[in-house]
Amino acid sequence: MVRSMRVDKRTDRLYADIRERFGERNPLANGYRTRAYFLREQSVLHGLLDPEASIVVDIACGSGLMLRPLVDGRRVVFGIDFNADACQAALTNGFPVVRADAFALPLRDESIDELTSCQFFNQQRAEGLKIFALEAARVLRPGGRAVLVWRNGAALVHRLAHACLSVVDRLRGLPEFPQFVHSIEDLRTYLTAAGLEIEHEEVSFPVLRWRSKDIMGLAAGIIGASCIVIARKPICAT
Repeated sequence: MVRSMRVDKRTDRLYADIRERFGERNPLANGYRTRAYFLREQSVLHGLLDPEASIVVDIACGSGLMLRPLVDGRRVVFGIDFNADACQAALTNGFPVVRADAFALPLRDESIDELTSCQFFNQQRAEGLKIFALEAARVLRPGGRAVLVWRNGAALVHRLAHACLSVVDRLRGLPEFPQFVHSIEDLRTYLTAAGLEIEHEEVSFPVLRWRSKDIMGLAAGIIGASCIVIARKPICAT
């Protein structure tokens, strides 16, 4: 397997370090600050997924915890991650995983009903997200959806939390991850350029169980900690 140059090897090493610290069953090993935040964001994501989707893939799945509750035998659910330690952790957690590059997915054209990615984009540059959008459009079947969640780096609550927690991390000797800011407007541009149609956009603050479709509103700019976009591959008329 040849890994794309676009994949950030430094970020892989950082995740391997925190996974060693926290263990494969702890969501903190996937970059979350608290288990409660993870569980609330997981609840939001699961509520957005299509229960009728037969084949669902989690891109950059880490330890597999986000979609692990959906592995019930009634549909095909699996993850893709490049980091070898993450893949082993996912398997330990009972989550099927394929080790592969998120920017060169080892999936057939139009073979996936639904794909998701949660908290992957903030470690990627714009170039990578444009390629990700093209890959999502390629592997989704007509009518299939991409359900995408990432940190809203422009929100005041995120900027304050990141500034404070970065100091704490340095004092504790924890690694500092790269943080790239991508707006919903950015992702909308990449996804539509790849041929997908935007079905849903919102911001959320899982701690308060707050969600809003007003992505440009004052509240979104203050407490809109996470961005959410759902894009659908159009069904072409015959």
